[in-house]
Amino acid sequence: MKSVLVGNGINIQFGGMAYSSSFIMKRVKYKAEMDGYDELFNNSLTKVDIMGILNGFVSISNDIVDNNYDDYVKNADERDALIDYKRRYGKIQSSHEIMLEDWFFIFHMFFLKNKDISDNATSSKQGFERLILDAIYNDGDIQKLHTKMNRKVKGFFNRFDNIFTLNYDNNLERLTGKDVFHLHGDYSILHSSENLDYVSGYIRENMKKRVVINGYEHCFCNALLDYSGKLKLRNADLNHMLNIDSEKYRFRYGMDQNWKNDLLGCKSDKPNEYEIIMTKINNPGLKMASDYYFDKLRKIEGELHILGMSPNNDDHIFDIVKENQKIEKVYFYYFSESEKRKAEESFPSEIYEFKSMLKLWSDLGCEQKKYKCNV
Repeated sequence: MKSVLVGNGINIQFGGMAYSSSFIMKRVKYKAEMDGYDELFNNSLTKVDIMGILNGFVSISNDIVDNNYDDYVKNADERDALIDYKRRYGKIQSSHEIMLEDWFFIFHMFFLKNKDISDNATSSKQGFERLILDAIYNDGDIQKLHTKMNRKVKGFFNRFDNIFTLNYDNNLERLTGKDVFHLHGDYSILHSSENLDYVSGYIRENMKKRVVINGYEHCFCNALLDYSGKLKLRNADLNHMLNIDSEKYRFRYGMDQNWKNDLLGCKSDKPNEYEIIMTKINNPGLKMASDYYFDKLRKIEGELHILGMSPNNDDHIFDIVKENQKIEKVYFYYFSESEKRKAEESFPSEIYEFKSMLKLWSDLGCEQKKYKCNV
């Protein structure tokens, strides 16, 4: 069996630097300056507000580097992320110098320090996620990259039994006609709270509380966005277990009187939980939570080809690969010599073989985009 795992490098290959972290952040600022987010936020967040947030985060980043946030970190995940952040950053001048996921770490640190307004953290993070998802989407251009992939590229991907991706776009599905397993979310699938195929979306629709905006569906997708791969994986695994457990609700309600009595006891004490479970029981075709396919990644066998990913990021992915004893060979495609050295230092040579990403694209008849667009 052969599997392939793809990262953002493929989008940069076929779309140019428009899909790099710095240009994604520049698009956020550009669109904010043009009042392009008025509809998304129903005029509740102005360009002045957005620019103030982005510029303010530059100051926070510099304060983090100066150790001014050390005392606010309380757990191991936060401490590891803090050490890693300070290892990678010095003083910065502009928001686009910050890598995409590090914005969420800065965001998290801000609310750790300002506990008096921490009640706003979840809704504020959701708003920021929508800015990021819209900037990556690039007015829909990201979904057209498959039109720039030639027949050799199509043939390359078609030879794999499983295609995994860290990207939200749907280019590989459109290129190959195959199912693609999105580990971090999918632009084509709404978040469960907005999705009528899910329990929470079904409930919110009946209550007229869905908030998805026509033309901005991509901003309300099921993307996993956070400052830590461990946190993404933890949320994905919780979803997976919830999906498995929820398929037993209907059986247990009919066959286990003690379980049923416990559930009925929740009706007054935990009405939201009761409504969710009863909705699933009465509508067994509804899903409980998005599946991010990490369980499938854990079970693959044979060969795994990894391309478009940096050995410096996504440790949670490489840990899963390392723990999967059924993977016999991993082909890691590096972009640069420095990436190759890092990969050779980080990954076990017994199963890893390192190949040039640039040579692969050359062999497939691809030229890397030289231009920068939609900035």
